[in-house]
Amino acid sequence: MQVNLKNFLGLLTLLGLATVAMAADQPASNGPDELVFKAPDHLLPLDGGGIGLYQGYLDFLKAVTPRSDNPQSSVYIWPSFKPAIFMAIYQTGDEKSYYLLYALATKPNPTVSTMPVPDAFAKAVSEKLEKIIRASTHYPSANQVYIECTDGTSYIFESYNLYGAAGCPAAGVSLQLEHVANDLVDLAELRLASQPEQKAKMEKILSELDATSY
Repeated sequence: MQVNLKNFLGLLTLLGLATVAMAADQPASNGPDELVFKAPDHLLPLDGGGIGLYQGYLDFLKAVTPRSDNPQSSVYIWPSFKPAIFMAIYQTGDEKSYYLLYALATKPNPTVSTMPVPDAFAKAVSEKLEKIIRASTHYPSANQVYIECTDGTSYIFESYNLYGAAGCPAAGVSLQLEHVANDLVDLAELRLASQPEQKAKMEKILSELDATSY
């Protein structure tokens, strides 16, 4: 049987185009590898790694938390060669208001300052951060456990007792969440600034959390 080469090549082209079209119609994968390796803002679990980082966080939390108040969410920033920073949103013991606590690991005692924040902002930050942590650490690969940085900055993000860590390019630095952490520091430094300035910074933080992919 003779085959017309031109017709055969044309058929192969049509089959190739059909295959491409079918692939384009397939939904994106939601498997573990997709979350762990392709999400630019993923966090890593602390299980089996980050012991020094986690202990530093716990020590800070214990040292600066008022006995009657409840931390809702927090960020721990641990640079290799600078004092660590602890940021947390607290609900007062009477559950009537929220405030942002900023603590710098100065010796012999941390330097601590606080500023009141609107209820809506406090709840939104904690809820958004919880969703990011829950989604980004839900399917960690066996070899994707956080390893501490020795030359760089490490982070712990916590919300409602869920934890995730980021730090060092090799461990998957979470660029967007780094912006969130740094803007929370900026917000604390605006505690004596005008309300419009504080509001603008809060809106920026919420926008960054909304833009975080996981």
